[in-house]
Amino acid sequence: MRHVTPRASRALVCVVLLATAFATASAASAASAASAASAASEGTGAYTAAVISFVPEWVDGVPLSHVRDHNVQLYAQWVKAAAQQGADIAVLPEGSNGFLLAVGRGRQYERVQGAAFASVVPPVENGRPYVNPLEMGAVCPAEALARLRPPAVSSAASSPPLVCWGWAQLYNVSAMAAAANLTLVASMVDMQPCAGEPSCPSDGVYQYNAAVVFGPTGQILSVFHKNHLSGTSPVLDQPPRPPRTHPAYFDAPFGVRFGIIICQDMAFNDTSSMYSKMGIHDIIFPTRWSNLLPVVFSAQLDQSFAMLQRSNILAANQAVDKKNGGSAIIFWAGPGVAPDYDPTLRNNSPGLFSQPPAPAA
Repeated sequence: MRHVTPRASRALVCVVLLATAFATASAASAASAASAASAASEGTGAYTAAVISFVPEWVDGVPLSHVRDHNVQLYAQWVKAAAQQGADIAVLPEGSNGFLLAVGRGRQYERVQGAAFASVVPPVENGRPYVNPLEMGAVCPAEALARLRPPAVSSAASSPPLVCWGWAQLYNVSAMAAAANLTLVASMVDMQPCAGEPSCPSDGVYQYNAAVVFGPTGQILSVFHKNHLSGTSPVLDQPPRPPRTHPAYFDAPFGVRFGIIICQDMAFNDTSSMYSKMGIHDIIFPTRWSNLLPVVFSAQLDQSFAMLQRSNILAANQAVDKKNGGSAIIFWAGPGVAPDYDPTLRNNSPGLFSQPPAPAA
């Protein structure tokens, strides 16, 4: 591993060349990895990845939607930087648009605040149906979005239509991914209409902690909802469907199939093991992990997960301080990128590069 020269920056970008055909402990596990890669649409099965240790900022005295937009504008420069370093895929941390900032800051965190950081994300599963906010335009295409939903949901939309809530965020992140020509995993609140459902909250919507994947043309490829909430309920909701029966994954344009988990999901077997059982061995992991020494340390957890599930993990963590920080790219077959936990560096950290272990002969 080599370190590039430190430079003044506002985020840590870790970049590494990955290959999915690593040495495996058995022929069976090698076959699973090959099967997952071959299921993807096109590509070589090798990629360059970036995990961005972005720290969102709070802005006093402005509407909460402005805090959201401010952070989306801020992290755009690091997505661009990742692309300039050759990244095919970039992952932002959990809460990167600012929706977790209200927690622990002495503010009453209510559902109306969560909604300010939300978008109504179209129900896309592995690129289907085709939805590309950039192509659909900056003005919300309400009728087209309503057609993606059951009639009962689309007819319940008010004026302006509920399906248009937060459209500007989707459009801007879609444009960002297309401008950088990479696959981008962004964190946001996903607001889903649920009027008439037995478990629907009183405000008529579910609000989920979500990872939304945008392809290099701006197309939405997948949406994953965090299943194991940590201190954010009832502002954010528990997904109604068990993840093991409805996992979210996507086929990247470079020929790799990825699974997605968020933060505390890694600590629970129902989410942490579901992808390896499907033969998916490349995992996206946005998080805002708190390092509780000596036994709950993000690097420790990432490496343990990678080895146990025989998976490569792209872990993007906020670099807040020594208790909250440490992004990493971990190869299950060998050492990955060393995460940076030096609290004195904050957001003035160098990029880290590493080569994956060579496949077994």
